Amino acid sequence: MTVLPLRERLAMLTVAEAAAELCVSEAEIERLLELGQVPCLRLGNFGEQVRIIRCELLEYQQRLQTESTTDCAL
Repeated sequence: MTVLPLRERLAMLTVAEAAAELCVSEAEIERLLELGQVPCLRLGNFGEQVRIIRCELLEYQQRLQTESTTDCAL
């Protein structure tokens, strides 16, 4: 596993950037945000701009990998 520098781990990603990082659709990222699977920051007067902190996204990805490894062991 690659360790990213602090600046990169704390980078704030758009929904499109997060989707590209996980190789999923933007709709899938929106779904994860709505379900609370991945925390985000909502910016602007009405929260119309969404930013995802990269380390939160990486933690979600790590949880998925751990769960899939656990499921295979059963």
